[in-house]
Amino acid sequence: QHVKQFIHLWKASIQKEIDSLVDKEAIIRYEADKVRALLDNHPNAVVLPGKGVFTIKDPNTFKSRGVVCGNHITGKEVKKQDIYSGGVETTSLRCVLRVAVLKGWHAGATDVSTAFLNAPLNLDYPIIVWAPRVFAEAQVTEYDEAWLVKKALYGLRESPKAWGDYRDCVLAKVRIMSWLMPYRLRQLASDTSVWVVESMPTDYLYPIFPVEVRTLIQSFIGPRVDGILITYVDDVLVVSRPSLLVAVLSKIRTIWKCSAIESTHKGQRVTFCALRVTRTLEGGFFLDQTPYIKDVLERYGLQACKGTKVPMQPDEGVTTAPTTDATNSPAALAQ
Repeated sequence: QHVKQFIHLWKASIQKEIDSLVDKEAIIRYEADKVRALLDNHPNAVVLPGKGVFTIKDPNTFKSRGVVCGNHITGKEVKKQDIYSGGVETTSLRCVLRVAVLKGWHAGATDVSTAFLNAPLNLDYPIIVWAPRVFAEAQVTEYDEAWLVKKALYGLRESPKAWGDYRDCVLAKVRIMSWLMPYRLRQLASDTSVWVVESMPTDYLYPIFPVEVRTLIQSFIGPRVDGILITYVDDVLVVSRPSLLVAVLSKIRTIWKCSAIESTHKGQRVTFCALRVTRTLEGGFFLDQTPYIKDVLERYGLQACKGTKVPMQPDEGVTTAPTTDATNSPAALAQ
């Protein structure tokens, strides 16, 4: 209701969102008088309502996003493996940072902007979405306009897997050059969100030897891991020496539109999946979620509340078991 009341303030951001969806070929727009033909040509289509999501980043920045109400889908059974997209395990993240400390590496990160809209939807059924009505009230779209979805729109239950599969397929083909040495990314089987950055000196032999010979030479030399990359949806974290770290993240930024690179070798704190990573003077990493916690408190109006260092009652989870064994008494144990 707030957006509708001040719809004129949101029109520019709504127009920007529609232009982005069209430029990325995420949707094909159909005017109201052509929707009937669209539905007739796609009898097996899944038809869903659209919704507008609106946020104010700061007092002067309005952001609008057109999403799909994927929770409205009915009657179509989907297997979990067809829509599931995993994220990095916490244990894997801690292990990677531990390796980075032992090797004296730095950490750097970026995130892919509107990541889902880069991924094509490879489905055996089309998806049609009714444009959000509030977009029409802003005079950006028509009333009863429909979109034929071509890429992974936000809100679709199929979108996370579509983006994850597409992202991994692209990363597997990436080649990086740093100090005249070629590198590739190799995905781990133990955690598919973790990739090692391996040097590939045999790539220089490409014009001379066939792939079989180069593979044999590479197996003899053995893999050399000079960095590690972690993905979590649209977030990317890399640990390595500064030059290679920047080379890997810069290569990713040439593939997708991403945020600016954050790196600890510049004295910056790195943010990855709402986790802030700070490199200490001793070469270790300190992890905290202070910005995320402050954001949650502000969202619920609790930023003025008095905090506590221990998020539980002092005696919570502590039980005292009675004992009749004199050897286990406090006095005996003290002695």
